[in-house]
Amino acid sequence: MSHTPGPWTLVFDVDGVPGFIWGKTTCICDFGKDVPKPEDARLIATAPELYEALEELRDKVWRIIDLHRDSEARAEANMALERANAALAKARGDKKEENA
Repeated sequence: MSHTPGPWTLVFDVDGVPGFIWGKTTCICDFGKDVPKPEDARLIATAPELYEALEELRDKVWRIIDLHRDSEARAEANMALERANAALAKARGDKKEENA
């Protein structure tokens, strides 16, 4: 990944409004006049951790699926993994995987 490594920090202005998202010494986002809801700003700021957690979860589920004999459970897990892979591809900007 070439994105700015996490963790990212959400910084509020003096009025308690989301102002910036910082990754160590890099400004990831300056909301300026287009101030998002605090819930949206927190979600954006959590993106690197969410990405890493989803990658780890995907890898562990693949290992569990390999051991599981129940075909229905395997099919459900495979569908969830396809969604995870699509979300990770979208985050990476990989159009080929995202649309697969």
